[in-house]
Amino acid sequence: MNTNINSNLDIIPQQELLNLLGYKSPESLRTLLKRDETAPKPFKPSGRKVFFVRSEVESWLESKKASRG
Repeated sequence: MNTNINSNLDIIPQQELLNLLGYKSPESLRTLLKRDETAPKPFKPSGRKVFFVRSEVESWLESKKASRG
């Protein structure tokens, strides 16, 4: 039994993504993620806490950086 899920799946909490993007409200982040088909998908392993897969976030941000021209 793996007690350290983070060792196999590097995840970040929603608050960390909010801080990274400079957003203040989770609703603003949800709006952004709904409008962008390439955005990383959130997941809730249990309860109300929302997480993202770090590699998906990084890939998404790199694609945004590359497409800015």
